Amino acid sequence: MNTIPSNSETRGLVLMILSVLFFAANTLAIRGLVGWFPEVTGWHASLYRGVGGMLVVLILYSFGRGYCFASLVKKPLVVWRGVIGGFGIGLFYITVIKLGPGRASFIALTYPVFAALLAHHFLKERLSARKLMWILISLLGLGIFFLEKGLAQKISLFDALALFGALLAGIIVVLIKKLHATEHGSTIYGAQAFYGVIFAIPISELSRESALELSAVATGLLLVIGLLAAGGQLTMTFAYRHLDVSRGSALQMVLPLIIAAGSFALFGERFGPIEVIGAAITLSATWMINREASKNRNNMTKLPPKNS
Repeated sequence: MNTIPSNSETRGLVLMILSVLFFAANTLAIRGLVGWFPEVTGWHASLYRGVGGMLVVLILYSFGRGYCFASLVKKPLVVWRGVIGGFGIGLFYITVIKLGPGRASFIALTYPVFAALLAHHFLKERLSARKLMWILISLLGLGIFFLEKGLAQKISLFDALALFGALLAGIIVVLIKKLHATEHGSTIYGAQAFYGVIFAIPISELSRESALELSAVATGLLLVIGLLAAGGQLTMTFAYRHLDVSRGSALQMVLPLIIAAGSFALFGERFGPIEVIGAAITLSATWMINREASKNRNNMTKLPPKNS
């Protein structure tokens, strides 16, 4: 039986923890930046996240090291990955600003539920009875999470946008699974960064203050925050070279807890008891969905080769 060497596993754990911290810092920093510079919008955040991602991809993977810009405009699946991903990132930052980092991040982290259902339909991935059970439990938890505000008629349009963003993220997971067979990871990631910029430029120009009119300090901070997201993406990618999917995804599920704790400490964001129960049910079930998906992938890799 093959086992992961302890030093390799340790390296993967460290990288995945760094990834979680990068993403948490990115999300909390955007919310904090809006407190200092109210003119900053979610589309400004999306714009500079895209710029930061493009810089990282160009520096590390261009000139024959995997990145292919032509695919971003010539291959339909890559274009769709970029368009849906770029638009989804903008929606995420809007909900972070309007709902608070904790609530927005929790709703966004329900994307594996949609990814599992979409992969079953479009990729014909097997949907076991156990996996379907965890999907239903996750949706039940999500309903409980919304119950408290729903009874008080306080569910907003931004809750719906956050849920729609989670659906878009689920679509992205399916597209990425398809694209990994033909495209380098830097091209797949670069598509999101490129189209994120394409979307954000015109939309941010129509906001209360265009990107070109932001102060130098706000612009510089937005770029640094965008680089945090790129750092999270890269460290997560490298971490999966040393960790199996179930362990890596389990660590990623800690992200909304860290963001919720940080949002409570920094911005006073609070959850009611019913919301906490619903979030706990959904996050636990989502982790099990990831675990079931990992088992299926591991079983596929262990199948003996067919005789020719």
